[in-house]
Amino acid sequence: MNTIRKIHFTSGIILSIFIGAHLFNHLFSVIGATEHIEMMNLLRHVYRNIFVETILLLAVLTQIISGLNLFALHRKAAISGFDKLHIWTGLYLAIFFTIHVGA
Repeated sequence: MNTIRKIHFTSGIILSIFIGAHLFNHLFSVIGATEHIEMMNLLRHVYRNIFVETILLLAVLTQIISGLNLFALHRKAAISGFDKLHIWTGLYLAIFFTIHVGA
């Protein structure tokens, strides 16, 4: 595995942990609005910490930059449907991150 893929993979793991907590918070709203707000406030103590927030933003930036580079490198080499799906969903995710974090 080359360096750019290792960096992309590592930042993806970091984001996956955050996204899991983020979706868990959304799922908590099924229990009730009050419980959802309590969970959101609890999780914010963790991910709104300046150290954690910096790591998350760097991971998002890394995903966008390395993902676009990997897209450019592998777009024409994708032969199977799965490879094409993998590459194009990665491009979609880079666009999503840009819009979602910017909001």
